[in-house]
Amino acid sequence: MLSGGSGGGVGGAGAFLQGAAAAAASLLGPQASDEVQAQRRAICEGCELYTLGALGATCGSFGARQGPESAEHGCGCVLAVKIRGSFNACPRGKWT
Repeated sequence: MLSGGSGGGVGGAGAFLQGAAAAAASLLGPQASDEVQAQRRAICEGCELYTLGALGATCGSFGARQGPESAEHGCGCVLAVKIRGSFNACPRGKWT
């Protein structure tokens, strides 16, 4: 059972994944400000590629194609990590 959250259910898994995303983001370099992250999150939530799944919100399907196809199908990134990196960008150019 996962610790924290609501006893290891969906909420517990979500809390665990958010913590893992935060740890990964801290290892990946400088983070965008809280304001920039909030703006990016709002843009992503309004995008047709925004997908909610077992890993939380992703840009298209988790692990989707990288490269030129990512503009059409999404990059497959977990958005909790994607929006934090100061050097990350939306594959459709909606934010940088």
